Amino acid sequence: MRSLRRKVLPLLLTCVLIVSQMSFFPGTMVNADEQPQGIYNAAFQKPVTTNGTISNGANLNILTDGVRDRQFYVLIDVNDGPKWCQVDLESELPVVSINLVNDYNPDTPRTGRDIIIQLSNDPDFALDVTTVFNNDADNSAGQGIGTDEEYEEPTDGSGKTVTLETPVFARYVRVWSWGHLRVGETEYRMYNTPVEIEVYVDPSLIPSPSPGESGEPSPGPTAEPTPSPEPSAEPDQSPEPTPSVEPTPSAEPTPSVEPTPSAEPTPSVEPSPSVGPSPSGPKVLQVGPGKEYSKLQDAINAADPGDIIEIDASGVYYGSDANTTVNKNDIIIRGVNGRAKMEAIPGERVTARKGIWVVTGNNVTVENIEFTGAQDNEDNEYDDRNWAGIRVEGTNLTIRNCYFHHNDNGILTYNDANAVITIENSEFSHNGYVRADGHTHNLYIGKINKLIFRYNYTHDAKQGHLLKTRAENGVIEYNCMLDLDGGLYASSSNIDMPNAGTYYVIGNVFRQSDGNNWRMLSYGVEGASNTGKELYVINNTFVNEVPEDDATFIQVQPDASLSVIAKNNIFTGKGAIFRDRNGVIISAAVDEANLKNVDPYYADRANYDYHLTSRSWIAVDKGVDPGVSSEGYPLTPVKEYVHLCSSVDRTVVGAAIDIGAFEFTGTIVPESSRFSVSVEPGFVEQGQQVTVTIKAAEAIDLYAFDFTFTYNPAVFELVSAGLCDSAAGFQLLSDISDAAGTGTIDILATLTGNVPGISGADVDLVRFVFRPKAERGKSEFTLLGTGTSCDSDARVYALGEDIGGSAGILNCDINGDGYIRLDDLVLVAKAFGTKEGDAGYNALLDINYDGEINIVDLTYIALKLLI
Repeated sequence: MRSLRRKVLPLLLTCVLIVSQMSFFPGTMVNADEQPQGIYNAAFQKPVTTNGTISNGANLNILTDGVRDRQFYVLIDVNDGPKWCQVDLESELPVVSINLVNDYNPDTPRTGRDIIIQLSNDPDFALDVTTVFNNDADNSAGQGIGTDEEYEEPTDGSGKTVTLETPVFARYVRVWSWGHLRVGETEYRMYNTPVEIEVYVDPSLIPSPSPGESGEPSPGPTAEPTPSPEPSAEPDQSPEPTPSVEPTPSAEPTPSVEPTPSAEPTPSVEPSPSVGPSPSGPKVLQVGPGKEYSKLQDAINAADPGDIIEIDASGVYYGSDANTTVNKNDIIIRGVNGRAKMEAIPGERVTARKGIWVVTGNNVTVENIEFTGAQDNEDNEYDDRNWAGIRVEGTNLTIRNCYFHHNDNGILTYNDANAVITIENSEFSHNGYVRADGHTHNLYIGKINKLIFRYNYTHDAKQGHLLKTRAENGVIEYNCMLDLDGGLYASSSNIDMPNAGTYYVIGNVFRQSDGNNWRMLSYGVEGASNTGKELYVINNTFVNEVPEDDATFIQVQPDASLSVIAKNNIFTGKGAIFRDRNGVIISAAVDEANLKNVDPYYADRANYDYHLTSRSWIAVDKGVDPGVSSEGYPLTPVKEYVHLCSSVDRTVVGAAIDIGAFEFTGTIVPESSRFSVSVEPGFVEQGQQVTVTIKAAEAIDLYAFDFTFTYNPAVFELVSAGLCDSAAGFQLLSDISDAAGTGTIDILATLTGNVPGISGADVDLVRFVFRPKAERGKSEFTLLGTGTSCDSDARVYALGEDIGGSAGILNCDINGDGYIRLDDLVLVAKAFGTKEGDAGYNALLDINYDGEINIVDLTYIALKLLI
């Protein structure tokens, strides 16, 4: 039985305060009421540097992205001494408080060592340094003796807040640390794990500007980035083969996991009461009917770094009114009063023939916007075939709560080795070139530094991929990726990572229809040009509806440098789990606790609800602790996807984590599909017989069963076979005599009539009797894992794994002279202590076939001599 109790994790919703506006991020919440009026986080999206070595490949920008989620930390090695991270506020500002968040784990609280927080206007911290916090009691960090107390990192992710008695005007904030100590341990872990640095300022303390000076505390616009070459349509990739005749699509059942999205499926964001520039911080520019700006482009032209642009969803943004170049840095654009819709006119030119929005600015955040209609018409004079809802040409873009549909590409990016793109809580559907050539996708991410893709729903790309990414690093967690439409316009891969890289694919739900493609995930298949070579596939649920056996769940380029680590995944459907690009079945570097080619009794597979149920014993509590990656990234899932585009916390319930993307929280009911194979006796001599019995270990309403049973016909011959007395009423529908001696027997039996199935523990079902056919040998008697059983309600349960037992034929006449004498004992004794693989090991002397010649083998012969 499993307990219904769950550990309560901290609420993982983060809210970053910018003046009176609140933007929502996964993580811990910072309530606006906790800060005095006008106080804002000036470190938000500001540049960060460090004098340490980053060990986990993280981008330092995550320390000022407003996200306090503990998964997004920077791992800094401190074996050679304390290290600092430094935030540049980009202007001298009156700092009133600082909040520092380090990695917080509710299960292993930790205390940081030598935490020091300093302020200065000198980037080298050689002059005018103000230390506002220091718990280095022995000056081991060399920054002076501190008198502040050490503190245990709050496990709710709230961090440590240092409030200054007197505001300090400073541009730079430097945070030192020298490792941390975990509860119950005595030695420090020699790395820092900062998650977020927040610097709150009071703009009311900024002196009034002199005549002719700007009243804005923030610096002017940053120079526009030099655009990188844009990705071409699709290098070296031909479209997947499609049927010559488009089949008539059958009606899809309404999915419980995929309700039809409404025009405004998320809560609206209320507009700010203030409009226009304000000396107290970022100004809010409003767009829409009756607002200051009727066109978004005009508001962007008037915006400065740090400003917020709000688009009223009641407005009509169509054609040229939707086309926009976002060429300002450090701004937030979001829809209010619903989801603002940007609609291009299919076939009519979008911005620069690239996208509805072309984002050339850096550090831009887009929230609560719908993008649709960016489709190049095949009769169009340009015939670009590569238009997008958003075309990304700047560095660092964050997208939240947006909807991209019926574009050539939902999102298409340039190549920028420094860029980090974060996409959360957003939906992508039916993107792809109108002629569906397979070269356009729901999302196409170019060769950037990192992609963070979480809590999203991407489905039904037109022959393209649900997600294609050439990023060097990728965190793809807690998403739902479904190919539902099928037929001629079915999606290609769920995820294509053609250049390899370091990728974390954790806690996702994948479905492939019976469409035009046969692989779900592909990795490195266009050449492993990225530096990273590791793919982590952890606690995902894969459902492949392709009926052919050549289907593939994970395809990997045949490259010895690539490593696939797969743990705790459910693979449902036909085909190979791992296969290379040439179609050869391969093995993963790590293949642990994965359920293969089974349906664990999902809640409602026909309607795409892949949650586990009380009958999913094969997956519940069967996972392993996935640990951390080679770079220290935690692999244990902490969230579950919730439709539509949301998530909830996931904690382990019971003895171990469940396999798949969802944790079951109820009580497991024992299933009829639990079977065992009894073999008696384990060793026989010539003339003796072996009885093999197939049992239902815990039969509950067992009405029918279908198994394949195998043995070694060169060692044993079948004497008799039939149903057991306790299986009275079952009808055998298959021939189990194995008259041809193939060693493979199909067992199909069922009750008949409207009667309940049988129930009970250790119910004998089928019995086989064998006798030795060889003088010496061993046979495995096995029920293959492809077997199934069914209850009287016609619910089917998979066996899930091979089960069985073995029997061997004893032969103590070692030298074959027809007698068992002392010379036979001597031959075994001289090889005593050898094991399989040793030079002196001889399998003929291993009486019981256990791979080792030991006292057990001597005892068998000794007993014969003593009779």
